[in-house]
Formats: sequence, structure tokens, C-alpha cells
Amino acid sequence: MFKERNLDPWRGVLPYIAKDDRPMPRFNFDLIGARTVHDPNGLIFVNCKAAGRFAVELANDLSALRPELHENASVVMTDERNLLTYCIAIR
Repeated sequence: MFKERNLDPWRGVLPYIAKDDRPMPRFNFDLIGARTVHDPNGLIFVNCKAAGRFAVELANDLSALRPELHENASVVMTDERNLLTYCIAIR
């Protein structure tokens, strides 16, 4: 009559659990343009895709708040090894 439900409160909440106890990766988000602003600390994300979504949101927010950056600057995302991972122009 009633189906048994999974009442695990953590189901779907924890998107990433490292099997080898690695720390989650850190990404830096620099603003490159007429003036370069480096991100000294970066942010930790589950993976590169999640960090990329943040880079897009950051570029959109900067576009709305700082119209003088339109077509003159980009958000550049680098990984822990300082390798370019993603770049998006502010439009």
C-alpha cells in the first residue's frame, strides 16, 4: 500500500565526496583589461564546471555594475597550477 521512502537527510545534499580525501580544487578569478586585478586567494569549488558557472555569473555582475568594462575586460579563471581554465569577456 505505501512505498518505502529513503529518508536519508544527506541524499542529494553533498555533491562531492573525495574517495581519496583530496581537497576540493581552488580556482582564481582575475580581471584582465586596461588594468589587471589578480585574485590572491581564489575560491574552492567542487569541480571546474561549477567554477565556470561562477565565472559567468561574475562577468554578468561586473557587466551590470561596471558598464565601462564592456568589451574592455575579461574574467580569467585559472586552476591551482595557474593554468588557464576559462575566459569570458565582459559584455
